Amino acid sequence: MRGSAGAGGGSITGIGGNAQSGFHWIVSPEVIARNLDRWWLAVMRVLESELNKVGNRITAWSKANHPWRNITGAAERSLNTTVERIGDALVIIHKADAGLDGEGAQHVFWMEVRWNGVYGVLKVSLQHHYDDVMSAVKLAMRAVTVASRMG
Repeated sequence: MRGSAGAGGGSITGIGGNAQSGFHWIVSPEVIARNLDRWWLAVMRVLESELNKVGNRITAWSKANHPWRNITGAAERSLNTTVERIGDALVIIHKADAGLDGEGAQHVFWMEVRWNGVYGVLKVSLQHHYDDVMSAVKLAMRAVTVASRMG
């Protein structure tokens, strides 16, 4: 397929002293379109796996770094992180209510928001691991891209 020089995504070609420049696709747009959905699904599978690893680190960090005194251990035990597919998105859910009854869950929520969040750990944990999340995205995209080039 030929087009004008500078059209998106192709490479500029030229031969020796030839004044003509041209454009050709290394991989045609038709081939890319056919494989894009498959590539994206593969990225999402790798990303989900990587985000689950990050989620484990978020939970461990929260349990080690919460700002409250651990009196009963219930709030600390309730800290957990999951990765869920919601529509076409992967969502990291970090919460502190697993296994707590209504009153315990309310207390955990109260600790997160009372006094301007001074006893909160959920938001801080996610912020602390932002770079890990971005690294997981990059890793997933690179891993699938490299694998697709090899086979």
